[in-house]
Order: sequence, then C-alpha cells, then structure tokens
Amino acid sequence: MNRELLGRIGGQGLLIGAATMAAFYLGYQGGDAVMASTMAFATLTLARLFHGFNCRGAESIFRLKFKSNRASVLAFFAGVVLLGLVLFVPGLQGLFQVAPDFGLTNLGEIVGLAIAPTVLIQLWKIFRDLRKKA
Repeated sequence: MNRELLGRIGGQGLLIGAATMAAFYLGYQGGDAVMASTMAFATLTLARLFHGFNCRGAESIFRLKFKSNRASVLAFFAGVVLLGLVLFVPGLQGLFQVAPDFGLTNLGEIVGLAIAPTVLIQLWKIFRDLRKKA
C-alpha cells in the first residue's frame, strides 16, 4: 500500500460516505429515523455494489468492458436482487426494520445517490487517462 493507493481508497470512501449521509438526510426530512436509516442502508449497500466496478482495474470500466468479468456482473445483479428482497418483501422488511412507507420515489433517490460516486470515479479515471496521453 502506497500513498497513491491510500489516497484513492480514502477519496472513494469519502464519496460513498457523502452519498450515504445525503440519503440519511433525505430520509430524515420528515423526522423519521427509520426512513433515514433505511435510505442510508440501501444507499450504502447499492453504492458498494456499484463500487465493485471501480475496483476492477486502474482503467475506466468503458475501456475494460462490462462483459470482460462475468462474475463481477453476476455478483452485482445478485446483490441488487438481495437488496430488493430486503426492501420490498414483507418478512424481510420487518427483520431489517425497513421503513414501512419506503417506496419507488425513495428507490429512485437511493439509486441516484448510490451511482453518483461511481460516475465521479469513472470520470476521474477517464480524465486522468486523457491527461496522461497529452
């Protein structure tokens, strides 16, 4: 582990942490701590699933191609299915203490927040590579 790697890990962790805190804030707007926790949990889980694509290599996922690692794509979809079960299956909702009024609007918010760090990291990789070529 060198300084560059530690900086990258820290920066990416901060982006995911900021998205998670933003989700908590959105969920807490009505003073509902259960909704805030549900939003934060779902965002962190989904952001981590998206982040797996960032960790595949130093290059952008557009250069690496999505299909080049079928196992990572399958793991992503398996994680999304499991998160969906937790969020929308009544028995699991109670077990994980999911907010009872969690709905599609909330789901849209968490998807947007969860994918934002990956988009930013991928843009950084693209611009970094373009700078190296120049």
